[in-house]
Amino acid sequence: MHYLFLRVTRFSPGYPHTHREREDTENIVNSDAFWRSFISKATVEGRIEHELWDFKETLPMWHATNSDGRAQAKVKTAEDIAAFANANGGCLLVGIRDDKTIVGIGDTERERENRVKALSDVLVELIQYPRQIWKIHQLLANDADGTERLCLVVIVPRAYEPVGVKGANGSYIYPVRHGTSIARENPEKLRHARIHDKNDNFDFLERLQQFVRDN
Repeated sequence: MHYLFLRVTRFSPGYPHTHREREDTENIVNSDAFWRSFISKATVEGRIEHELWDFKETLPMWHATNSDGRAQAKVKTAEDIAAFANANGGCLLVGIRDDKTIVGIGDTERERENRVKALSDVLVELIQYPRQIWKIHQLLANDADGTERLCLVVIVPRAYEPVGVKGANGSYIYPVRHGTSIARENPEKLRHARIHDKNDNFDFLERLQQFVRDN
């Protein structure tokens, strides 16, 4: 079975500065073993959703049948990603139902490739930031029958500047994740909350590692 992998192997200037920090971050971000372990722990029945991650069966932008609905769905997807960056970082895991069943992002190779590309294109188009603030990691995970399914993990650091999303009317909005919900904030308020930040950071990954160790 063939899959199209769009990996980012170099991080932009705002990412961890030292070689060791970059290497450690890349090792976690690109580790299939870590993400499979994390999913197995985070999908235990009865476990509540967390501010640092969100599971989605699919993305509505992939299924919208008219231009208005598609435009709104694209903005919503971009907001989900930017909201992590404007809070404390986090990850969006796509291809996993609310009941934590792994379903993947498509049934055919062409469908999966098109959906990965569509997501990447939308984030580039709608997210306003000096550099790419997200990383799309493609992950093969087994469903209940043991069949490999392609899922996506979108990893987002805490940004040290406000991250905007271009809305359907052309104006910019600044979503931020509060717990498991999303609110829109004034960019100056977000900027003030980051007055001591020096760069984008992936500190949330340490919390995810601790979560895996503790559960």
